[in-house]
Amino acid sequence: MKCILTLFFALAEVSVAYSQTTIHFGPHVGGVATTAAYAAYDKHRFTPRSVLGVALGGTIQAQQKQWALQISGLYAQRGFRLQDEYQPVGTPEGTSYLINETYQLSYLSLPVNLAYTQRPNGQGFQVFAGGYVSMLLKGHWEYNDSFLTPQPNGEVFRSSYLGHDKDILPSPKQPTTAASGLDYYIYSRRVDAGLQAGIGYRFSRVLIQGGYSVGLVNLVPANSGSNALLVYQSSSPKSYSNRGVHLSAAYLFGKTD
Repeated sequence: MKCILTLFFALAEVSVAYSQTTIHFGPHVGGVATTAAYAAYDKHRFTPRSVLGVALGGTIQAQQKQWALQISGLYAQRGFRLQDEYQPVGTPEGTSYLINETYQLSYLSLPVNLAYTQRPNGQGFQVFAGGYVSMLLKGHWEYNDSFLTPQPNGEVFRSSYLGHDKDILPSPKQPTTAASGLDYYIYSRRVDAGLQAGIGYRFSRVLIQGGYSVGLVNLVPANSGSNALLVYQSSSPKSYSNRGVHLSAAYLFGKTD
């Protein structure tokens, strides 16, 4: 009898909690400005610049009093740019390396946030925090780089390297070795994951949010090795992870108070 009563009250609590939960869902559109935490094979410290992208998809929200669980499914673009001039390690005095490279990655992303809202119905200001998991769909890499080498006659010889829309590929199954030849691609791990936080405001059915995300995954595969990169470029990534800010708007269908 005691077990039956315990089960009854447990089911009653779940029923009450569910009855107090409101579900909203709708389209999600946003813009992102992303960069990366970047380390190269060269000891030079690079400061990546941001690139702009979009985040498109849908959001579902479960609201109970002042707490809301927000889950989105998005097509999200990320990336970064390198623009720098420096002297690579081991090169003659006066030699400089000019790099202009853009990395662009497209993901299927699943952000999950827990939000605390100003009002029990979800209206007004809110703060949120959570994480995301992303699957790489495609990526490409553009570069327009040059070596400037001083000559005995005082002139400077320029060696240029140019490439557009070079694919960024998932991790190779086998590492490239000197015996198998050089591999002229950049590789990326297929799965990315990280943390995010931000603030938002909801007015009626419209939810506006802005936040910052930090990738926790080194996207350079462990088995790519330096030979799997453009080895003449000491700027090739030894490690990099996504960083970015986003601003989004969602229109939420469902009951509003």
